[in-house]
Amino acid sequence: MKPIVTDFDPSAYLDNEEVIVEYLSQVMEDGNTDELLAALGHVAKTRGMNRLAENTGLGRESLYKVVSTKTSHAAAKLVIKTPARP
Repeated sequence: MKPIVTDFDPSAYLDNEEVIVEYLSQVMEDGNTDELLAALGHVAKTRGMNRLAENTGLGRESLYKVVSTKTSHAAAKLVIKTPARP
């Protein structure tokens, strides 16, 4: 009998600020832009794109473009360098 393999969804485990910060810190430490974009997508899924848009001051459409797998690295760098609003 073959084992059943399911997709792993990290967003299911991002249940508080400390976990989210640690998750993003680890991904950023690796320096892989594609992984960072995926991680931002997981955080957006957990928090909701509207909240993330409000916190960053960016539009939802812009954020969707950034976390999509087809986005450019230049767009990702723009979001990464954009400070969050207090």
